Amino acid sequence: MNAERTILKKSTDNFKNPFVPNGFTYVKGKWNNGFVISDIYGNEFAWIPVGSLKRNGTLDGVSFDKQFGLRNWYKNDFSENGWHEVVPQEVLKSIEVYGGFYFSCFPASLENSRVVFKRGNYPLVKITYFEALKYEKSFQTDSSEVEHCLMFGSAYDSLFEWIIEAGTLKKDEVLDDSTELGNYANNVKYVVKSMAKTGSNEAWGFHNIYDLAGNVSEWTQEQYSDYYRVLRSCNYRTVGRYWPMAERYYREYPNFYAYLGSFRTMMYHK
Repeated sequence: MNAERTILKKSTDNFKNPFVPNGFTYVKGKWNNGFVISDIYGNEFAWIPVGSLKRNGTLDGVSFDKQFGLRNWYKNDFSENGWHEVVPQEVLKSIEVYGGFYFSCFPASLENSRVVFKRGNYPLVKITYFEALKYEKSFQTDSSEVEHCLMFGSAYDSLFEWIIEAGTLKKDEVLDDSTELGNYANNVKYVVKSMAKTGSNEAWGFHNIYDLAGNVSEWTQEQYSDYYRVLRSCNYRTVGRYWPMAERYYREYPNFYAYLGSFRTMMYHK
């Protein structure tokens, strides 16, 4: 751990002071309502203040005492044989030291054959889990201070917990019926009936993070047993009361393919 991290670890309020990596600039928001940064290519990331959350998450499927971790929303069987994931220590250490992490404001898209996380593009879809990993790894930013990876389920659950604790959305809107929160087949308030461009509707953004519900599903590194890879939410062809934003579902080995599956990236300090 370098000297900067040693100093930061002495503070319990790191989550209120988001770091801005070199190569990025501040765009808008505060630590508690969507602190957004952007790189020179226009990729946008919002700060998730993990240090402000309740300790009701899990990393081992047994103890629910973590601020960053999976949540037992539906009382599922969390264990090595159920819903689980292995989060690298460097990710956990960065979140512990800096008090949070950055969550891409938009799902992935392609721009001039380059992976980006920007407003106004159609999401990259029709990919397998392994292709999502490969595309995410190819994402380039000029900062030497950060690393990035395909989202963990813990990242989604930490985000959702923050949105609920902040009072931005009610728990049942996140867990039970997200119909009016995104591009779903049964959302009569916003009739799209096709895949929408990223960030196309302000009503579908929360804490400056867009399209968490409907439109396209998103691959994660979460697993169900050893033979399934997990996606979050669902797509514009589905119904928001059956496929809310916190919904987990999976695709089976060996294909791990989702026709309307995209992905996001999470960014953390080295």
